Amino acid sequence: MTISETPRISRLDFTRAASGGTVATALCIILLLLLTSCATTGDRNPGLEVSVEHISAPEIQLFASRATVRIRIDNETAEPVTLSGGVHHIRINERRIGKAMDNANTVIQPFSSVTRQLPLTLSNLGLIRSTRATIDHKEVTYRLDSQLSIKSSSGFRKCSLRREGEVSLDELIPAQPTAPGLTPVLITP
Repeated sequence: MTISETPRISRLDFTRAASGGTVATALCIILLLLLTSCATTGDRNPGLEVSVEHISAPEIQLFASRATVRIRIDNETAEPVTLSGGVHHIRINERRIGKAMDNANTVIQPFSSVTRQLPLTLSNLGLIRSTRATIDHKEVTYRLDSQLSIKSSSGFRKCSLRREGEVSLDELIPAQPTAPGLTPVLITP
């Protein structure tokens, strides 16, 4: 056989296999599994919201620092939700700066919130890079990606939540007004 020649099998063999039902059955099973998995996965956010309430000052170490983060989880549904833990990744200016993990069983009553005080491991390199980006761009973007483990009657399921936003430093720190014709002068002793 030379390189330009191609074998001619596929149509005849596929037709013969489909008439026997093996390929058609396999395709139906795969399609059925895909449709039911999409239906049982459900909403990525089953009425839950997550946010950061507070981050304590870090204990600085050489490569990674430790801090404490207070995470609030809101249940906006009419049913209680039982969590068996979760992982929370914090990003500043698209750089991952830290991770907090929780392994406690927590019940969130309907239309209520819980707060969890969690140890936060910070990446010093991530903090330095995000601080540099903040100084260069005068803007801070933040993102909290949470993966919660929810207990249900059929076992556990994962719930992915995201909270993000941005803050302009110019909005936080207003420019100092000067009188017309005057130039601010820095006086040092």
